Amino acid sequence: MNCNKCSDKIECKKFLLPINDLISILSGKWKIRIIMCIASGTKGFNEIKNCHEISPKILSKELKTLLTYNIIEKTQDLDNLRSFNYSITPQGEKLIPIIIQLREWGQDYRKGLLSRLNKN
Repeated sequence: MNCNKCSDKIECKKFLLPINDLISILSGKWKIRIIMCIASGTKGFNEIKNCHEISPKILSKELKTLLTYNIIEKTQDLDNLRSFNYSITPQGEKLIPIIIQLREWGQDYRKGLLSRLNKN
């Protein structure tokens, strides 16, 4: 597939801008893991922390970032007013198929890589 958007530097920059936004949102070790954990249903802080054994400090930072990007939302737990629950937003739900496609690409790539390594 040829990209005719990148024949001009300015057009190329415009074309790549939303991709750069996506990479910023998904970058890092934890964001995709947190998104997928919350995508299965509303979770409290400790549930998310235990989902991937992430430190509270890092989890707080990543949750704030995902809140800023409007990927997740935070609501007060009505049973415990000092606790909050996190759920995926409609914008965040749109990321799920993309994350699944990234995983599928990674699986195919890994299979090909292992196949090439085994031939040598």
